[in-house]
Amino acid sequence: MNWLPILGVVVVVVGLVLGKRFKINPLVAVLAGGFVSGLLGGMPFLEIVKTIGDAFVKQRAMIVFLIMLPAIGITEKHGLMNQMAHLISKIHAATPGRISYLFQLVRALTVTLGIRLSGHAAFLRPLITPMALASYESRGGDLEDEKKTDLIKGMTAASENFGNFFAQNVFPAAAGILLIQGVLEELGHPVELVSLAKAAIPVALISAVYGLIYFCFVLDRKVAGGDR
Repeated sequence: MNWLPILGVVVVVVGLVLGKRFKINPLVAVLAGGFVSGLLGGMPFLEIVKTIGDAFVKQRAMIVFLIMLPAIGITEKHGLMNQMAHLISKIHAATPGRISYLFQLVRALTVTLGIRLSGHAAFLRPLITPMALASYESRGGDLEDEKKTDLIKGMTAASENFGNFFAQNVFPAAAGILLIQGVLEELGHPVELVSLAKAAIPVALISAVYGLIYFCFVLDRKVAGGDR
């Protein structure tokens, strides 16, 4: 077994250590390690470039996710969460359940149009959850009550799941629809994407009705009046 390509890992480690001291971009160390491993493994230079490029393309969704995290941190640092909480506290009709249900409808509408909002990380954590907690506090709720605040956090998370999961297949080009079509065709049952999307509409409507009852009546009453 050829152990020389493992030296690329050493290059990465050394590069990261030196990069911290001399302010070198960590990406340079990672790329250098990749080239060292490839060359020591006998790969042609152009093949190494192609391999790195293919890996970048295949993992682009993860790269977008990693870029999104510091972006969310910047918005929180500059008070976006506090501003949204302050705004919603002025709307007396707002309740945690109503806010959650409204977001469920918005999430369902966007996903049926093929628009991705990145859910929990991009919207719930910095926007929707603080708004729901602020509406609870504006109605005399105690944010120190962990049981109630955890219930509200779970409520907003559920609104994302209801809106996204039960409405995503209404979009004809959704990944789930394409998977279903492929499986059915392999089993000898060809079906149109539009037909599958139409079949998903009743499920989305049932989810919307259920969310209205669950968020605005069951959970709102539980948050406001206790555990009954």
